[in-house]
Amino acid sequence: MKDTLLQQFPSFKHPNTLVYLGSSMYPTLKELDIIEYAPYQGTSPKRGDIIVIQRHKESEKIIIHRVIKVSPDGIRTQGDNSCFLDLWTLQHSEILGYITNVRRKKRIFRIHRGYFGYLGFLNKRAIARVFIIFRTIANRHFQRFAALKLPARLLSRFLMSRMLIYYRPNRSETQLFLGSRYIGYLQKGKDTWEIKPPYRFIIDPDLVPIPKRGVELDFKECEDLEGEGHS
Repeated sequence: MKDTLLQQFPSFKHPNTLVYLGSSMYPTLKELDIIEYAPYQGTSPKRGDIIVIQRHKESEKIIIHRVIKVSPDGIRTQGDNSCFLDLWTLQHSEILGYITNVRRKKRIFRIHRGYFGYLGFLNKRAIARVFIIFRTIANRHFQRFAALKLPARLLSRFLMSRMLIYYRPNRSETQLFLGSRYIGYLQKGKDTWEIKPPYRFIIDPDLVPIPKRGVELDFKECEDLEGEGHS
């Protein structure tokens, strides 16, 4: 997982302002979010806080992660987009502050601390896991249904698909379109089309002809369109 890196811009009006670069706090934080943070003054980090970390004072590298555990030994953190705790245990001297607000385009989001921040983290994690399970189940059923090819065999003969063939000095590239939508491709040296989902439901690759250079296709559902550099 790519670390959450931030870059400080002193030109901003807010003195403690950072621009977010990275993916480990997605979807809470996104690329180019403008982040405002405040130092801990009279308070200490709590589980659920999103904190700004500078582990080595001589280094310009800044990381932002969420506090997961606070103990006498130190503070453990984790990215919202990660399944694992960070390897390090932080001390208070390595923490610059906690995130207060996020500016994304013209919108401003308040970042909750402590209990409510941790609840938000758990909620997003649960939604992400449900989505992964749903996607896995849906993909499994899609593969089974697409393997039957029944809708594809019925519909392929009535759909007007077309091929766009590009001839270049060292290779050729053949793409399949349904209207203006790119739905598949033919790899060099292969005799079977690769059809993108969800178009496998309606296009049977076995019924799409394999084009040959210099030979006009006699197939009413497909148009052989000569591409760039065709000789």
